[in-house]
Amino acid sequence: MAQDGFMPRMFLQLDGRGNLRSGIWASGILMTILATLCPFSLLNDWISSGILLAFCMTNCSLIVLKCENNNNNNSGDNNNNHSNSLRYLLCLYNLLCFATSMLLTRMQQQEQSSVWMILFSNLLMLATILTFSYMACTFPKSGGGGSIVTMQTHDAETHFFETPLVPFIPCLGIFCNWYLIAQLHISGLLLLLGYILLITILYCTSARCFVRKNSGWRNQSEEDDESENEEENAIMLSSLPRIS
Repeated sequence: MAQDGFMPRMFLQLDGRGNLRSGIWASGILMTILATLCPFSLLNDWISSGILLAFCMTNCSLIVLKCENNNNNNSGDNNNNHSNSLRYLLCLYNLLCFATSMLLTRMQQQEQSSVWMILFSNLLMLATILTFSYMACTFPKSGGGGSIVTMQTHDAETHFFETPLVPFIPCLGIFCNWYLIAQLHISGLLLLLGYILLITILYCTSARCFVRKNSGWRNQSEEDDESENEEENAIMLSSLPRIS
């Protein structure tokens, strides 16, 4: 990420032995301070919620990758619009899963829940099911017993893997992950929220600086290609025999 410009350049600095000394010192000092000042229970909740959040992102990426793979095989504006709308639906589905899981967890912790909490939790559950049903009905169908996802690599080789029951299993995994996150203490959830906000701010700030600094890299690369082609043509012309 630092090489692509989305993290500070200090994480790219190497010492004489080729080690990432600056990145190691920065991450080591930060982790040492956190391990010293934060109680182990908070760190445990923080790590658990972070891993579960990563699993949710993995399931969402699988669904989007399958949809984009189908769009590449069947090109068209409608498929591109469907791929964009799927991203918004996944965001909405994750929010509904988190809100529903929080309410269900709080209802289990209370001996007697209020009528409004039960009604609101049922409405959220219904909205979650409807969102999932809409994604499942509009999801691109694939032949065979599973969904085949192909990936084109830089060496022009095509790799594929089969993922059965997409998007049913990934969506079920997303709900289970958010339900496990909702079981954590409120302090762990606040730490996770602060971590997400911090990483988002750093990522967006570094990305904006990278785009502003390299806004003309496409034009520059095209000019470099043209100059290289002119030099190659000049060399070829100079190598031709001259006619006296």
